[in-house]
Amino acid sequence: VPLQGCSISTVNQDHVLMKSPVFYGEVSVGEKLAGFQLLFDTGSSRLWLPSSFCSDAACEFHKRYTPSSLPLEEDTMRGERAYFASGVLMGFEVNESICLGGSVCARTKIMAALEESD
Repeated sequence: VPLQGCSISTVNQDHVLMKSPVFYGEVSVGEKLAGFQLLFDTGSSRLWLPSSFCSDAACEFHKRYTPSSLPLEEDTMRGERAYFASGVLMGFEVNESICLGGSVCARTKIMAALEESD
């Protein structure tokens, strides 16, 4: 799978400059295989995409994903939260077709974000 990479600089709580590797690439999702440029979070086991149901300002800046199907129970749609250094995501799990780099495809569970902090 072709990935691109670079390093980003951040300052930790002790005011020490840190360099972190960042990897990104093309991912296609859903029945229509909508394309997304995705930052791969090496510290997470979940793939999160902003969903078409998210109206937060942070979601407005990103291409949004329309799930092929929705969970049957409303409680399931309230789903899970994920905490990152820069904010919080809240969403629900869906089973989708995913293609990485246009060549490796599988059906797997991903997270559709309903809320995304700045």
